[in-house]
Amino acid sequence: MQYYLEAAIVEVIERAKRLKTRFPTPPPLHFQALAQRCLDLIDENISDLKLLHTAPEFQNEANQSTRLKLLKIRIREIDLIENIAVSAITRCIDGDERINKFVQGICREIDYPLIPPTVSGLSSDYYQIYPKFNLLCVPLLECDFMLHLPDLYHELAHPLFWAEHDDRLKPFQEEAKTFYDIVSAHFDRVILEDQRIHQGGSSHAYEAWKTNWFRWRIEFFCDIFGICTAGPAYGWAHLHLSMKRGGNPFEIPVHAKSTHPNDEARMQVILHVLDLMKLNDHKRAIAERWETLQQIHKREKDQVYKLAYPPEILEQCAIHGLRAVVGINCTIAPHQQGTIFKALNEAWDLFWNDYNSFFEWEQRKMTELQRMFTR
Repeated sequence: MQYYLEAAIVEVIERAKRLKTRFPTPPPLHFQALAQRCLDLIDENISDLKLLHTAPEFQNEANQSTRLKLLKIRIREIDLIENIAVSAITRCIDGDERINKFVQGICREIDYPLIPPTVSGLSSDYYQIYPKFNLLCVPLLECDFMLHLPDLYHELAHPLFWAEHDDRLKPFQEEAKTFYDIVSAHFDRVILEDQRIHQGGSSHAYEAWKTNWFRWRIEFFCDIFGICTAGPAYGWAHLHLSMKRGGNPFEIPVHAKSTHPNDEARMQVILHVLDLMKLNDHKRAIAERWETLQQIHKREKDQVYKLAYPPEILEQCAIHGLRAVVGINCTIAPHQQGTIFKALNEAWDLFWNDYNSFFEWEQRKMTELQRMFTR
């Protein structure tokens, strides 16, 4: 076993070294920061692998199980670098420059406090952001169509949770913590009451929801960032995404670990934020369409829904999420006059008013925006 692991470690080191030769020289402009990040990560992994190969403790046969576990961690790390980040750099397409400049334009309009992520149009699963690389992957054709682009704003909120030692982000991160303290206290009270009255018959479900809310609050706050900075267009984009790609909008996990809240709860928080921003006409329009379209699913909220997503918790989520966005001085919808903001909201207005003329308008508008952001 010791001989095999040493040989396997050397193989992985050679693969990592070879990976460094696959970068274009120089990388495309918008991918240079990502390329440097990848090179640094490859070097870090090679150093760790060399320690696995030579460290005295791993010359002991009794430590080979630990050695294998650590090797697998390094392999997964290098696979991620190769299959996601380096692939995005080496297969950079023409549209990548446009979508990167588009995202940079969004960041300027909203006064985004961090360095914009690198964007690649090679996603295999809608929008995905990778914190290790500050890389956002979107579908290939995303820069040709407008209706889903408000979802970019949601993805821009994720790094606000990851960044460390940045005082500019403390108001956002502290509001997220304060809100989860409220959630935690709520479920602790409910669990105690259930134990007192029902001998804890439902405590397992409450415990699961309490744990899930730790992850759900991230998605909720990213939705709130989206609706605050992209305006009503984000609410419409959520409706659109839910109808096209979502499942049961009222689904409630009882035992399972869940990373995303259901679409109904997310929409209710979005509507609360529109109300808080005094965008009442937009709130009513989105709520009416949402309610009508949910009838297609032929499913309704049951009693469990309010137990997992208490209305007062959803309201508090909206309040603290809005405070979080305002606290980091981003420009929010009622004060936003940016070109991209206006275009995305105009797109949804036209889509609902006359979809026959919308698609021709959309093509012209995207060409206009692309010219503006590729000068």
